[in-house]
Amino acid sequence: MRFTTRDRDQDQSENNCASYYQGAWWYRNCHTSNLNASTCREARLLRDGVEWSSWTGWQYSLRFTEMKIRPKKP
Repeated sequence: MRFTTRDRDQDQSENNCASYYQGAWWYRNCHTSNLNASTCREARLLRDGVEWSSWTGWQYSLRFTEMKIRPKKP
Protein backbone atom coordinates (compact mmCIF):
# COMPACT_ATOMS: atom_id res chain seq x y z
CA MET A 1 0.00 0.00 0.00
CA ARG A 2 1.00 3.61 -0.42
CA PHE A 3 1.97 5.55 2.69
CA THR A 4 -0.95 7.64 3.99
CA THR A 5 -0.50 10.85 5.97
CA ARG A 6 -2.99 13.41 7.29
CA ASP A 7 -2.38 15.64 4.28
CA ARG A 8 -2.05 12.84 1.71
CA ASP A 9 -4.88 10.31 1.89
CA GLN A 10 -3.78 7.27 -0.13
CA ASP A 11 -5.68 4.46 1.57
CA GLN A 12 -8.78 2.66 0.33
CA SER A 13 -10.98 3.73 3.22
CA GLU A 14 -13.68 6.37 2.75
CA ASN A 15 -12.03 8.25 5.66
CA ASN A 16 -8.42 9.36 6.04
CA CYS A 17 -6.99 6.62 8.26
CA ALA A 18 -3.92 8.70 9.21
CA SER A 19 -6.12 11.45 10.63
CA TYR A 20 -8.54 9.10 12.34
CA TYR A 21 -5.89 6.84 13.87
CA GLN A 22 -3.48 9.70 14.60
CA GLY A 23 -0.45 8.33 12.76
CA ALA A 24 0.82 7.89 9.23
CA TRP A 25 1.10 4.30 7.98
CA TRP A 26 0.73 1.97 4.99
CA TYR A 27 -3.01 1.70 5.50
CA ARG A 28 -5.35 -0.26 3.25
CA ASN A 29 -8.78 0.05 4.83
CA CYS A 30 -7.26 1.30 8.04
CA HIS A 31 -5.13 -1.14 10.01
CA THR A 32 -4.09 -4.18 11.96
CA SER A 33 -0.85 -2.44 12.91
CA ASN A 34 0.01 1.21 13.50
CA LEU A 35 3.54 1.96 14.65
CA ASN A 36 3.52 5.70 13.95
CA ALA A 37 0.73 6.74 16.31
CA SER A 38 1.24 8.54 19.60
CA THR A 39 2.27 6.29 22.45
CA CYS A 40 0.02 6.01 25.47
CA ARG A 41 0.01 3.88 28.57
CA GLU A 42 -3.15 1.96 27.77
CA ALA A 43 -5.22 2.09 24.62
CA ARG A 44 -8.74 3.00 25.68
CA LEU A 45 -10.16 3.17 22.19
CA LEU A 46 -9.43 1.08 19.12
CA ARG A 47 -7.58 4.02 17.61
CA ASP A 48 -5.38 4.85 20.61
CA GLY A 49 -1.71 4.05 20.71
CA VAL A 50 1.04 2.25 18.87
CA GLU A 51 -0.29 -1.21 18.14
CA TRP A 52 0.28 -4.49 16.36
CA SER A 53 -2.99 -6.31 16.91
CA SER A 54 -1.89 -9.84 16.00
CA TRP A 55 0.93 -9.61 18.55
CA THR A 56 -0.36 -7.56 21.49
CA GLY A 57 -4.07 -7.13 20.75
CA TRP A 58 -6.01 -3.89 20.28
CA GLN A 59 -5.96 -2.66 23.87
CA TYR A 60 -2.19 -2.44 24.33
CA SER A 61 0.03 0.45 23.22
CA LEU A 62 3.69 -0.37 22.64
CA ARG A 63 6.07 2.02 24.38
CA PHE A 64 8.83 1.77 21.80
CA THR A 65 9.18 0.63 18.21
CA GLU A 66 12.05 0.63 15.78
CA MET A 67 11.86 0.06 12.04
CA LYS A 68 14.98 -0.92 10.13
CA ILE A 69 15.27 -0.91 6.38
CA ARG A 70 18.05 -2.61 4.50
CA PRO A 71 18.83 -2.60 0.81
CA LYS A 72 17.43 -5.36 -1.32
CA LYS A 73 20.05 -7.95 -2.22
CA PRO A 74 20.64 -8.30 -5.98
